Amino acid sequence: MISCEDLLNKPVKVLEELKDFIELPRKIQSKVIYFNKTRGFYCINIKDRPNLAKCFGETKGRQHVATDADTLQRVYAFYKPYNEFLFKMINKTL
Repeated sequence: MISCEDLLNKPVKVLEELKDFIELPRKIQSKVIYFNKTRGFYCINIKDRPNLAKCFGETKGRQHVATDADTLQRVYAFYKPYNEFLFKMINKTL
């Protein structure tokens, strides 16, 4: 199982584990994916063009609309039994 949090914080490790799981050779080098301090997230260097990097669009990392506490509590309460079922199935709490 891939956690979005792990993918955001440790993309190379997650991609290596995914390739191992689907039995593909590891070809991703850690220098290909780098943390862009200006953008606040990881970007990818284009092969054979080290000065050209691909990053997500301008909407990546944007501030999300604030949600009031009552609505959040209702959403959490609604999904709680489904999340607990999932966590039990995957033997992991997210």
